[in-house]
Amino acid sequence: MTNDEFNLWFSEAQNDFDVGKILFRKKKYNAASFHFVQAAEKAIKALLYYFNQKPWGHSILKLLEAYEEFGKKVPKDIKITANTLDPHYINTRYPDAFPGYNPMEYYTQNIAKEIRVAAQEILNFANNEKETMNANGSI
Repeated sequence: MTNDEFNLWFSEAQNDFDVGKILFRKKKYNAASFHFVQAAEKAIKALLYYFNQKPWGHSILKLLEAYEEFGKKVPKDIKITANTLDPHYINTRYPDAFPGYNPMEYYTQNIAKEIRVAAQEILNFANNEKETMNANGSI
């Protein structure tokens, strides 16, 4: 992988997180939550692109497990956080996800805030991994 490809995916992850913050301020909590989840997903995909992988899928937990295949350590709390984010990829957007509610009614400020915090943890993990690789001269 080139440094450019890694940076492309990671910067897009950061952009998605920023879009989520804008939507959060506009009280579009389901859309904000979706963008926070996308940010976490793209941050982990950036790490996989570093290893010349072509990551596919939307499960952040599965992407982290693929990252571990390169001998990388993923803390248990990060895996738990990823697992809590995974359902929101679909639930934030589809009206049949929660019987009796559509996503814009179901997602509240508190739920979106929890998702934002969880996504930030994943972004921090990916950024720390990037910095470690930079320090080791890997990127």
